[in-house]
Amino acid sequence: MNNEKSNKYPANTREQIKYMKSIINNCKFKISVIIPVYNVENYIRAALDSIVTQTIGLENLEVLMVNDCSTDKSGKIINEYAAKYNNFKALHLDNNSGAAGKPRNVGMANAHGKYLMFLDPDDSYEPNACEVLYNKIEKEDVDIVFSRYRYIFEDRKTKCFSVFEELNEVKIDNIQEEPRLFTLPPSVWTKIFKREFIEKNDIKFPEGIPGQDLYFVVKSFLEANGILFLNNQFLFNYNRIRDSKGDESISRDKNKKNLMGMIQAYKKAYELLKKYKKVEYSDFIFKNHLQFWMEGFILSKTTSTEKKELLEEVNCLFEEFEEFNSTKQYINILFNKIHEKKYDEAILIADALKEIIISSEREKSKLKNRLKTEKKNLAQISPIKGYLTYKSKNIFFRSINKVLFKLKLTSTKEKINDTTFSNFNKENLKKEIVNLNPFENFKDLTLILPYRKTNDPEREMNLDISLKYLGHIGIPNIIISEHSDISNKEFLKRNYEDLFKSFKVLNTPSYGKPFNLAKSINNGVIESETKYIGYSDIDCLTKRKNIALSLFLLRRNYDVVHPFKYRVTDIIDKNEFDKKYDFKTVKSEEQNRPWADGGIVFWNKNSFISIGMQNENFSGWGGEDNELMTRANLFNLKMYRIDDTLYHLYHHRPQIRTKNNAELLRKSKEIKDSNIVLNEINKWPWVVEAKKSINLDKTSSKEYSDENLDSKAESELNFWLRKKNEEGVLKNEHYEYFYTGFFGLDKEFFFDKKILDIGCGPRGSLEWADGAKERIGLDPLVDSYTNLGTTKHEMKYVCSGSEDMPFPDNYFDVVCSFNSLDHLDNLDKSITEIKRVIKKGGLFLLISDVNHDPTPCEPIVFSFDIIKKFKPLLLLEEKHFEKIKQGVYQSLIENVPYDHSNKKKRYGIITAKFKKT
Repeated sequence: MNNEKSNKYPANTREQIKYMKSIINNCKFKISVIIPVYNVENYIRAALDSIVTQTIGLENLEVLMVNDCSTDKSGKIINEYAAKYNNFKALHLDNNSGAAGKPRNVGMANAHGKYLMFLDPDDSYEPNACEVLYNKIEKEDVDIVFSRYRYIFEDRKTKCFSVFEELNEVKIDNIQEEPRLFTLPPSVWTKIFKREFIEKNDIKFPEGIPGQDLYFVVKSFLEANGILFLNNQFLFNYNRIRDSKGDESISRDKNKKNLMGMIQAYKKAYELLKKYKKVEYSDFIFKNHLQFWMEGFILSKTTSTEKKELLEEVNCLFEEFEEFNSTKQYINILFNKIHEKKYDEAILIADALKEIIISSEREKSKLKNRLKTEKKNLAQISPIKGYLTYKSKNIFFRSINKVLFKLKLTSTKEKINDTTFSNFNKENLKKEIVNLNPFENFKDLTLILPYRKTNDPEREMNLDISLKYLGHIGIPNIIISEHSDISNKEFLKRNYEDLFKSFKVLNTPSYGKPFNLAKSINNGVIESETKYIGYSDIDCLTKRKNIALSLFLLRRNYDVVHPFKYRVTDIIDKNEFDKKYDFKTVKSEEQNRPWADGGIVFWNKNSFISIGMQNENFSGWGGEDNELMTRANLFNLKMYRIDDTLYHLYHHRPQIRTKNNAELLRKSKEIKDSNIVLNEINKWPWVVEAKKSINLDKTSSKEYSDENLDSKAESELNFWLRKKNEEGVLKNEHYEYFYTGFFGLDKEFFFDKKILDIGCGPRGSLEWADGAKERIGLDPLVDSYTNLGTTKHEMKYVCSGSEDMPFPDNYFDVVCSFNSLDHLDNLDKSITEIKRVIKKGGLFLLISDVNHDPTPCEPIVFSFDIIKKFKPLLLLEEKHFEKIKQGVYQSLIENVPYDHSNKKKRYGIITAKFKKT
């Protein structure tokens, strides 16, 4: 080993260690920080700089950088720091050891500090990490103190898992008191150890294998007399940016050597449990690790022979468990096959899963890159960004569970004989799995094809190609909606019904009149039973991924999505396309069609009906799609156009608009008042019929009546109905900021929390909190709000007042009242209920008007002194603002503090954050 400061240390390692120990009592370092270094030239500076800036004072730290024969510039960089700082020491190993175990052991052997800490060279400390841990271990006199950490991705930070969400700290004298500490990630770099404790118990890292942290932490926990876990401190940053760039560390490379090395580390940890007679802790320790190993096995760069060797080696650990209850069903299935030693079946399943996972990640990456090019639209599609970043690769895994559950592989109780399995191959598995890709699950979509029987063989050919293509890509629900005096129903059902889960043919007689596309579509919508609908001309096609993206956007509160952007490509050689449905075979040039609003369009069904559906006054050909989009824009519907082309099954036909349609379209574009249009819409007979058929109430406040509503409730409801008319679809994008940034919280804070919004209204105020455990909106008008779109919100609504809430004591992590406290019937009783339902340690967030004149909606008036009523809740934050805009939220954005020196009574706004102690 080469030592850059050899003038201070003996050359021989053994003599050097002896020398180090001889001066330990005179050492002034509080902590020795040990960093194993191998090929991290792009990250090591950030790691070292995070030590330099520690608030404990750099003079109190000894930094031991142990270079494991790096082949890049890492060695030079640590020499640079060693030359710059007297307490930084660069130690260079003569031979590469292959893992972090040996460099860490060498670092410990050279350490002088009273305490030991570790840092991986691609991660970093928070500025106060050393100070917090040092103060705690000194004060509590325990052997180990550790905290949680954050994962750092390119576009977000997330918190690591903990089973102790409700606790601030966990302090034990020995591991028997709380063995659940073994379920936490065994990262040594989040911990501080007494060096005396480590040396006394001869605790060292296994060398030459990955996963050495596990052995070290297990032995430390088993020996420790005192452990303190800081559950609400996040003192370390775990770099996942490196993984996303394909620059994986040695320990994360998914090859046979590392997977085998992980098995050896697991076995060593298991031997420890047997030695200490604590095998009962296996469940706490190994379930998460074996799941991690199986996920690596699925994605590994290994041959079938290597996979079999790995499974034979790891089986002894699997035998320790009778069952494996992961939330990921595909892991349970793989576990069962390994446990039963059915290695060929396990390998087959793993290979199929790998293929689908990689394909899914590729699709996700393409979508993300596409969204980046649409900066303006990306701002509107924030839910997609959240989806793409949500829990990393686990997005796909959550959906894939469902299909694997369908396979007869889910339980050891369901035995499968060899004959059955021989007929079950990877392609079959792949077909089953691919339909559960989150981008490609169409079960809540019905596609409507308007149609009339003709004597034109090309049109019938187009219908045949379209239906077979739609069946091929997995569209489950089809409605053929005829407007014709001659029905082709029997032929259609006989030839195509088997391609779909649901296949209906509707017929509306035309009585000799021209084909009415709008009537055909409207009838299909009324007959549909899904939340989302699409309609498609029989000669139009779009790629499967565009249908998937359209549905994805609709599920996230878009009203209408076009799977193309004013471009059309003709499929001229239809016979060639019909063979494989491969759009790459289409060679014709793309054409610009700036007027193209039809062809294929996808809708939220309620939104489609609320603006009047297709206008049946249009008949013949032309203009009906453009007129509908004119209305959609007038009502400010949330719309998106996917940047792609529409494929058209080419056939020659004269395209002459029906003369009356052009005139109707011109007149519709001249009307700019949405109220005038809405009044007209509500008279259209097909709209009246549609709302009656699917139980949709009218959106006009003038036409709404309910004898059970009192004046306050009626006033409140009319307010929201007016908002609905003004906005088209009630928007809720602003809520995330007022829950998070405004109160100094991040979105991750709400992960796995139970949230209650009192007086929530119908906007879907908690939809943004997609990681929450429960999202509940409480409002006495919930049943009436279904007319305003609440049924499509991704949150739960409870119809109740706040004076007597239907929830148990200490139930919610976060309760909020945003602009609703002055709407209540009994303020004091409501506040008592708020205090009751918040759990200990939970938050109450308040935004409210003060000093306003009473109105039918807001009959209660109070001053800034309202804060006093919330005692004994602990007031964490209170702010007062001037009301300078029409809306409360707009005024808060303006951020004008309330001038209390101005004694004139006037409208104000109060915000506050409380904690239940």
